[in-house]
Amino acid sequence: MSKLVKQLTQRHRKRQRTGLLLAALLGPLGLVYSSWAASLLLTIIAMAGGYSWTIPAVCWGFSLIISPWLVLRRNRKLQDSIRAFTRLS
Repeated sequence: MSKLVKQLTQRHRKRQRTGLLLAALLGPLGLVYSSWAASLLLTIIAMAGGYSWTIPAVCWGFSLIISPWLVLRRNRKLQDSIRAFTRLS
């Protein structure tokens, strides 16, 4: 990996610990840090099941489980995009 790709990736990557902390504090809304689509979907599901505490609780727990994976996936996509861009220029 070239030095430029490493520098750009390190500068723009997101941390799994921060994603997990935001998901723990904000539930599905904390997923906006890594994936707005997953955040929107889980928030809608949690709000639709708002009369019962189980569906929002399951959505909250699921956000905690998938948050580190979503951050990792976002960082890999970022690295691939930077590599593709640096090859073009």
